[in-house]
Amino acid sequence: MKYKSKNILISAILLISNPLANAHPEGDKELTRSDLINVDLEKKTISFPAEVNMKEGMIEYTIVNNVSGKTHESVFSTPIKPNDIFAELEKIIPEPANLSKLDPKMHGPNVKLNHPLISKKAQVSITVQWKEGDILKVSKLEDLLQFRDKVKKAPFRTQPLGQWLYMARQKKPQASVNIAGTHLSQDCVFSFHHPTDAFFDSRFFPLTEKLPPVGSEVTIIVQHLVEKKSQKKS
Repeated sequence: MKYKSKNILISAILLISNPLANAHPEGDKELTRSDLINVDLEKKTISFPAEVNMKEGMIEYTIVNNVSGKTHESVFSTPIKPNDIFAELEKIIPEPANLSKLDPKMHGPNVKLNHPLISKKAQVSITVQWKEGDILKVSKLEDLLQFRDKVKKAPFRTQPLGQWLYMARQKKPQASVNIAGTHLSQDCVFSFHHPTDAFFDSRFFPLTEKLPPVGSEVTIIVQHLVEKKSQKKS
C-alpha cells in the first residue's frame, strides 16, 4: 500500500512540473489545427506559427511540418500538419489546382496559369511576419528566396516572378506531406508556379540576409486572392 501511494505521489509531482506531459499521450508532437491555426473567413486568410529552420543551402520547400516534413531542405518549419491546413482552406477556397490528371511532361513553364486544370480561384498569397525588437517585419514569402541556373552556374537572382497555388488534396498516403514547395508539384499544399522557361533549370536558396536568425518565431499568413470583378461603366 505504501509502495502504491509513493508511486501516485511521484506521478503527481511529475505532472505538476510538466503540465504538457500528458497533452499527447501517444507521443505525437504535432499539435492540432484548433490549437494553432487562425482562420478569418471575412478576409479569406489563415495564419499559423512557424520558425526559421535554415538560412543557407539549397531548398526544395519553403514550409514543412517539423515532424514529418523534409526539414533538411526547407526555410521554415511548423508543428502544423498539412491535412489540418487543407481542412481549414477548404472552407474558403472552393477550387484548388488539381494536376493529378495532367500529363507528367506538362509541368513547370509548360503549364500556364490559364490552363483549364488550374482555376484562378486557386491563387493565394503567402506572407511572413516576425518581430525584431518592437518592429514588425513583413515580407512576401517569395521575396525571402533567391535562385540561380543550375546548369550555367549563373549569379544568384532574387524576387522570382510567379504565383502561389493552392493544390488539391491527394488521396495517396505519401502525397501532400509538405506545406509549400518551390516548384509546381502535387506533393504540397501550396506550390510556386514560375512562368519562365528556366524555372525547372533553377535551384532555390534562402535569401540569408533578409531572414531572422535560425529558430526565430514567425507567423505565416495565407490569403485567398479573390478575382476582382470588372465594373461596367454606366
